[in-house]
Amino acid sequence: MRICFFGHADFTGSEELEYRLISIIHKYTDTEDCEFLFGGYGRFDDFAFYCVSKLVSPFAIHKTFVTPYITESYQKNQLEYRKYKYDLVIYPEIENVPYKFAISARNKWIVEHSDIVICYVNHRYGGAYSIYSYAKKKKQTFNLGIL
Repeated sequence: MRICFFGHADFTGSEELEYRLISIIHKYTDTEDCEFLFGGYGRFDDFAFYCVSKLVSPFAIHKTFVTPYITESYQKNQLEYRKYKYDLVIYPEIENVPYKFAISARNKWIVEHSDIVICYVNHRYGGAYSIYSYAKKKKQTFNLGIL
């Protein structure tokens, strides 16, 4: 089972949202191994990572960072830190995508390679809303925000 997360960069967490998010992911981690895919940007990603890190499960839980870039400078500045935080760092097959579209392409790749998408989207613009709209058509999607 693969679960991914998307949300607004300006997200503010709460105990209620933590409870709701953990309740959703517990349904899956209590029955099978689970890999969590993270984009690693913004406050919602940090919140989701925190919630996943609190999980206790009889099955394996893996936290994977999916990087949008593979440049040498990005590896030095970002991936060095992330390889200690995550269990695995992967680069999807997006090397032919122009640099400025890499995050959008990476996000679509994450959705396509996930079984469940969990979002926090509460307004109808921006990257989080775009990927949420895309994901709703493709996968089982939970939105913790209000639209």
